[in-house]
Amino acid sequence: MEIVGDYRYYYHDPMTGGEAKDLAYAEWIRRAIDTAPPFMDATAFIMNTSFRRQLVQILASGYLTDVQLVEQAERNRTVYVKIRAAINPQDIKLVVEREVGRSSEKDLRKLGQNHP
Repeated sequence: MEIVGDYRYYYHDPMTGGEAKDLAYAEWIRRAIDTAPPFMDATAFIMNTSFRRQLVQILASGYLTDVQLVEQAERNRTVYVKIRAAINPQDIKLVVEREVGRSSEKDLRKLGQNHP
């Protein structure tokens, strides 16, 4: 499945434009995975935001393919990136199932709570 999106980030000193682009790129990846319908479906029961972030990080670190920077710009301390990538919906499901299975009993009790 293809995920496409863009992200704008306004940066301040001492951050450089390059650092801001890196942050915008990372934030795009996080949001793209977090809002992908297969991820939303697989994690609908998980309210623990830390655990969701952990799942997104796992997927971002090794499950995106064909990542392409479609467009980037920088103007008036605002960086813009538009990115396209592919992710396998079955991989999302398998990662979520595996990580939920690895969670301790204590973590599972917190899945229905919104604790950072």
